[in-house]
Amino acid sequence: MSVFTTAKQEVWRQFSEAVSGKFIEERLTGNISVEVIHEPWHIILDTSEAGRHEEGYYSTLLRAPIVNPDGFRFKVHKEGFMSRIGKTAGSKDLDTGEQSFDKAFILKCEQKEKGLVIFQNKEIQHLMMKLKNIHFEIKDSEGTFGPKFSADEDELVLEMNGIITNVAMLEDLLHLFSITLDTLVENGYILAKPPMTHI
Repeated sequence: MSVFTTAKQEVWRQFSEAVSGKFIEERLTGNISVEVIHEPWHIILDTSEAGRHEEGYYSTLLRAPIVNPDGFRFKVHKEGFMSRIGKTAGSKDLDTGEQSFDKAFILKCEQKEKGLVIFQNKEIQHLMMKLKNIHFEIKDSEGTFGPKFSADEDELVLEMNGIITNVAMLEDLLHLFSITLDTLVENGYILAKPPMTHI
């Protein structure tokens, strides 16, 4: 086991205990993940090398399937982060009116008013500015080799550069993810019900 993997194991175990999560270590692969229940969602924290390993990038991911019958979508990322992602067809760059936030992040959402409700939230803005190098979106699948989502289900995904080995930063990522879920429900954009899809 590398020093880097050892550091991840120790910190992620601490994080799991701090948030009453489930620490998972796969015996065959050595992969480490944490599952956190934020009713009615099962949030998975893990890491990814897929697609960008050749560029030397690793990412920390938080993911949760959601019931999204109206197909609400957004995509937001740090200016210059994940530049490989092109423009989404039909989407617009949105300005929230908060100059520092709008300068730091590129926000795309076809349903402008809904997007502004989420990203004009001061707590969400504060956490995103604190975390900085993130990519945040609702997407319709994990691709060919991922789980199969039903017609009214999608996935909320928060990605941050690097394998995070800082408990406080992991807690900030989880907090951002959780309050975004809550805000989506409070405004009627997604349903507060368990999805059929599991990851």
